[in-house]
Amino acid sequence: MQKFLYNFVTYFYILLILPISALGENCSYNLKSATASISSNGVPLYVENSKFSKKILNKLKRRALKAKKKYNTINTKRCPELTEQVNTLMERLLTSSNLAFLLDNEDRLEVVLLCSKIDTPPVARIVAGKYLLIPASLPQKAKSLDALAAVLSHEIAHYTLRHHARLLEELNGRFPSGDRSFLNRIKRHHEKEADLTGLELMTNAGFSPQAAVSHLKHVKDFLDKRKHRVKAKGSHPSPTDRELLLTEQIKKCSYRAIEKTANSTKVNPIHDSKKT
Repeated sequence: MQKFLYNFVTYFYILLILPISALGENCSYNLKSATASISSNGVPLYVENSKFSKKILNKLKRRALKAKKKYNTINTKRCPELTEQVNTLMERLLTSSNLAFLLDNEDRLEVVLLCSKIDTPPVARIVAGKYLLIPASLPQKAKSLDALAAVLSHEIAHYTLRHHARLLEELNGRFPSGDRSFLNRIKRHHEKEADLTGLELMTNAGFSPQAAVSHLKHVKDFLDKRKHRVKAKGSHPSPTDRELLLTEQIKKCSYRAIEKTANSTKVNPIHDSKKT
C-alpha cells in the first residue's frame, strides 16, 4: 500500500505539478487575438500582414500617407550621422532575430529622425504602423548603446506584432469618440507585449536586457523632474509596472547569461556609430 501511494504521488508530481511549475519558469507568452511566428524561447516575434482584411490595411496606408506628408513638412532639419546609426542598429536588431526580410519589405518600418527635438523625453513612438519617430533627445540622453537598443527594440516590436492593425481590428475599424477606457486597455496590453518581445529582440542582438529596465528608470526620473505623471489607466502601464514586468521576464528566460556586453559602456550614441 505504501509503495502504491509513493508511486501515485510520484506520478502525480511528474504529470501535473512539474509541468505547472515549469510553466511558471517559461518565458513564452501568447498574443491576444493573433497568431505569430515565435522565437526559440516561445516569444512571439512577427505577425503577417496577410492576417488582416484589406479594409484594415487600406486604412493604415491612408494614415501612413497622411503622416508622411505631415513629417516631411515639419522635419526640415537633417542629422545624417544619427540617421545612419539608427538604421544600422535597427538592421542589427531585425537580422539577429531572423527578421531581415522586413528591411526590404514593401511595408517596411521607416525611421523619421526629429533632429530639432533635443529637449523632449528620451522615448520614441510608431505612427500608423509604418513610421518610427525618434527625437534627437533619445540618443543624446540614452545612458548607453544598450539603452538605445532597448527603446528601438520596443518600438520594432510594436511594428512586427502589428499592433496598429490589431487595434483597428479589435475596434472594428473605428476609434471611440467618447469613453476611451476600452481603447486604453487594449493599448496597455500591447505595451506589455512590446516590452516582452522587445526584450527578446535586443538580447538576440547581444545587448544587455538590464538596459531596458535601467532606461525605464531613467525615463521615470526625467518625467518626475518635469512633474509629469503617467495616468493610472492611460494608454501605457506605469514605468514601475513595466520595470517589474521586465525584471520578472529576465528571471524567467535565459537572458541571465547576458549580463554585460561590449555595448554596455556609457557612450554618447551619436558619436558611436562606427562601433555599431
